[in-house]
Amino acid sequence: TLALIGRPAPRGGILGMLLDSRAPHLINGLDGDPQVLGLPSTHPPVHSFLGVAIASSERIYGWIYVADKLGALGFDETEKQAAATIAAQMAVAYENLILYDEIQRNHSQLQAEVAERRHVLEQLQESDTRLRQLAGNYAVLSGINSAIARIHDRDELLQEACRVVVTQGAFSLAWAGVVDPGTLDGKVVGWFGDEPALAEKIRFTARADAPVSALPADVAVREQMQVICDDIGGEPALAALKAELLARGHRSVAAFPLIVEERAVAVIVLFANEIGFFAQDGRMGLLEELAGDLSFGLQFIDKEDRLNYLAYYDAFTGLPNSMLFQDRLTQHLLATSGSDDLAAVIVIDLAHFAQLNDAMGRHVGDAVLKMVAQR
Repeated sequence: TLALIGRPAPRGGILGMLLDSRAPHLINGLDGDPQVLGLPSTHPPVHSFLGVAIASSERIYGWIYVADKLGALGFDETEKQAAATIAAQMAVAYENLILYDEIQRNHSQLQAEVAERRHVLEQLQESDTRLRQLAGNYAVLSGINSAIARIHDRDELLQEACRVVVTQGAFSLAWAGVVDPGTLDGKVVGWFGDEPALAEKIRFTARADAPVSALPADVAVREQMQVICDDIGGEPALAALKAELLARGHRSVAAFPLIVEERAVAVIVLFANEIGFFAQDGRMGLLEELAGDLSFGLQFIDKEDRLNYLAYYDAFTGLPNSMLFQDRLTQHLLATSGSDDLAAVIVIDLAHFAQLNDAMGRHVGDAVLKMVAQR
């Protein structure tokens, strides 16, 4: 149809007048020449014309016109009014479409802004969580190192370590135990974060043939490796304690062996009230460092105990030496000084002891000294 009519100039002739005036135009009695109205020469003959602009109060969208009414010589005022009404409705439709497009664009933009702000908020929350975690990690390691520096007793150090990781870290419970080098059975010596009565139910051992040898603490000391259980509820090895642990809010557990001279001498076991707690980013690095620091502390205490033993006891017989004798004698003399109490020293000489050493050897002489000391 457009090819037959031709493309009229949007603002030429009568069509331009429609746009300029925004008022309907009705013209009857034309001679049929379309060019009189400014329409293309290829346009069909026009004897009557009714046109109106499609416009709102703020914007012009176009125009609409009809020509040569069928069955009549021209258009009347009623039709002119109807055309104006139709054009007004079309203008409203255009306005609604434009408004809809604008709403859609604004909605998309708003969604993008909301998504961006949500992403920024999540990043801020992650950063805040990370900072809190780092601060907690620093507090835990600082507390452990402080304890190592001031505490020279093994059990006391492990008890303090349990207290530090619970109060300074994000753990719900911590316990620590030591391994008897002879029997390989363990004993709980440190506990913090829950009812102490629960500690009495803890049994662990490094012996592979023990009934409870699959517990995290058992595996940790036997295999000298960290053991992680991210979901206590799904761990068969914890069946005996599962109900009580879950009732107390514990959801995950990790056991770390404390190794001195290639031997697991102790274990520290940590609980959290969140499933998957130990799998969180950066968590294991802290705990491995914590276990390493505690192992160093236990090694230092062990060496200190050995040095103290060698300083005050005979290495062959295990009996107190002269230095310890002098120390204890000095203490007794000071205690009796200025009082009516008396202190006495009894010297016992073993007859023919030198001959015994010469005849039977020093090892026999040492055994005799031990027997005399026991009596």
